[in-house]
Amino acid sequence: MKPNPRLSLIVSVLFVSLLTSVAEEMSKDPKPAPPPEPAAKEDTRNDPGGEVDPFAAPSSSGDSSLSTVPASRLKEARAALRLRLETWEVPSLEIARSLDHLGDVTALTKLRDEWLEGKDGIKLFWCPAQGLDASTRVSTESITESIYPTEYEPPTYCTIVGEEPKKEAVTVAEKAAEAAAKSCSPTAFETRNTGHTLEAVAHPVSAEKSSWDVSITLEDVEMAGMSTFGPEELMVKMPQFTSFRTGGLLRLKEGEWRLVSVMDPPRGISPTASGKQFVTLVRIDRTSP
Repeated sequence: MKPNPRLSLIVSVLFVSLLTSVAEEMSKDPKPAPPPEPAAKEDTRNDPGGEVDPFAAPSSSGDSSLSTVPASRLKEARAALRLRLETWEVPSLEIARSLDHLGDVTALTKLRDEWLEGKDGIKLFWCPAQGLDASTRVSTESITESIYPTEYEPPTYCTIVGEEPKKEAVTVAEKAAEAAAKSCSPTAFETRNTGHTLEAVAHPVSAEKSSWDVSITLEDVEMAGMSTFGPEELMVKMPQFTSFRTGGLLRLKEGEWRLVSVMDPPRGISPTASGKQFVTLVRIDRTSP
């Protein structure tokens, strides 16, 4: 039987078409597999044992409901507490004499009562109070953002060009040019928070009834003034900040005042001692069973 040339041609065309289709499919880029969804993490912002910052703001979704509270906390009973701190400015000689007689809580309470009556030369600087729950970190602050220059541009000589303006305008422009030729201009700035900050966390002490281990940080930052560098005419000024910081881990008994620190106040721009001391006291009270 003789081969049919027409049939062979048709088979050849179909075979070539099949190969072309396969090649086109193979040349197409395969679709990438979707990335795996990240596993949901438990919100531990208010969990003292969590690694997430306990002072973090709510999520970007704005959810501030109870869903952001760790489930473990909802099953716990936590005592409600009130923490009080007082910082007094006392003459150095006065507090040095008083420290010799502060052997117990009664003596410290009596000394504080004398200060509250308005003894001469003694001033109450700060008296923050903070409500908190047991084993829960809290933070309060009263802050002012202080902006100050960090870089200056050297004086620039200016020349007024163009049509002759009015006499008053010439005077203003000439004054501006004269000032630019004598003084430096700030070109970069930074911001520092000044004000008062209190952070604390209290844990119950099982070995001592009505006692708490309290971690406290009390800080106050102020701008004391500006220091001038170089000739006064250049007006290159930088700020001077003062910082007062005290606290630590203290064991406190409910309803009793305790001495935290006696410290020299920040001296500011003047290096001379003031002859005063900052005396800081602390107390914790239970406000619920």
